[in-house]
Amino acid sequence: MRGRKPKAAAARRGGSDGAAIEVRDGSARMTAFVASNPALAATWVSLFGDGSAFKASDEQAMESLAWWTQALHQLQASMTYEDGSIDTMEHVEGDDGLVRSRPRPTFAQAKQANDMVMKLSDQLGISPLGRARMGVAQAAAGSAALDISKRIAEAMERRESAPVEVVGEVADVQD
Repeated sequence: MRGRKPKAAAARRGGSDGAAIEVRDGSARMTAFVASNPALAATWVSLFGDGSAFKASDEQAMESLAWWTQALHQLQASMTYEDGSIDTMEHVEGDDGLVRSRPRPTFAQAKQANDMVMKLSDQLGISPLGRARMGVAQAAAGSAALDISKRIAEAMERRESAPVEVVGEVADVQD
């Protein structure tokens, strides 16, 4: 490649008219497709909150994750009875009059949806495996788990450095 190396954070120009592209604060926002569907919007909010922990370039993957998550919930609901039991088998009567069981097609679709949810979660760093791959202990610095681990570490340091006090009387033991 000739010329200087492009900078990753540089503002790019888009379109044939040379107009500058829209510059945002860098955080991801709910897409119009997701916002138009209340169930998807609720799933988006439960997964990503306000999107401030993600980049604008993650929006497409975030939209896909919200969609696949919603699809997985709907597929699971279609295989669940009112009493909470799950039926993954379909019972079909054959030409000979015998009833045969086979896996429901929705069970295979639910497995595919679950696989996509896991892949996208890892890609976005939402799952523990995804965070570990990215080298991030927690997605947010103020998370509860991180706060708890800091408190434990501080308490252990104080315990190791504090002088030991004996409370109460110690009886002499003679042989």
